[in-house]
Amino acid sequence: MIKSIVEESSLDSPYKSINLKRIEPHFANEISERLLLLHHEFDLPKGLIRITDRKSKRNLAYQATNVVSRMRKGKQYGLFDSNLNFSHNMFQTKVRSVTIHHRVYQLRNSPLIADQSGLTTIDHEFAHLLNSFYMLKTNKNLQAIAEQYENLREIDKRDVKTLKAFNHALIYHPNSLNETVYQSLLKQSGLNRLHFKRLIKETMGSYAAQSTREFFAEAFTISQYLPNYQKSFMSLFREALSKSLECSTFWD
Repeated sequence: MIKSIVEESSLDSPYKSINLKRIEPHFANEISERLLLLHHEFDLPKGLIRITDRKSKRNLAYQATNVVSRMRKGKQYGLFDSNLNFSHNMFQTKVRSVTIHHRVYQLRNSPLIADQSGLTTIDHEFAHLLNSFYMLKTNKNLQAIAEQYENLREIDKRDVKTLKAFNHALIYHPNSLNETVYQSLLKQSGLNRLHFKRLIKETMGSYAAQSTREFFAEAFTISQYLPNYQKSFMSLFREALSKSLECSTFWD
């Protein structure tokens, strides 16, 4: 179990930091343990990712892996950063999280409505994180840019355009993990894209049908929490994911 709700990077934690001080302690420990299990299962690079609960009135969760721009003494700097951010309003207590998730999944017609852990959004955002680091591993150009900004570095107008393209590619590159897995399942289904999207909406909910990015994150979450749901389809999803990660010699 995590010893503290506010934890700096250590030999015991693969994360740069975990800061969940606004969340009820017992539930914060559950979130931390879930994050550690996911990191162990998919073996992401250590010491790069920060976990934070954001003070917000909105029910918000998001991951951000990019080069961020910062101003210091009138000069602009870039720094590679990776965060998983969770609204304290949404995750303040386990009961509140379960209630909000239930309401959201009901609106989306998602099978995840059956879950009572209150943790499913943790896996959803981790899936987005997994996609970003997959791109850094499989695309040498993106990896080189990230390495250039490992430490704070001054940037000019020419760099801004490069960094904007870099940040976009980490999410929307045609060879992303999102797109690779989606295309594999689309091909195996024998359906055209429109009918496949309709199938996703009917079986996984409206949010999963929004984009390949959200499909990947929702399918990933369902595979973790509802392993027997749509067994044949989810089996194909897990196979496509494993094959993609193996082909990329993930983190070797």
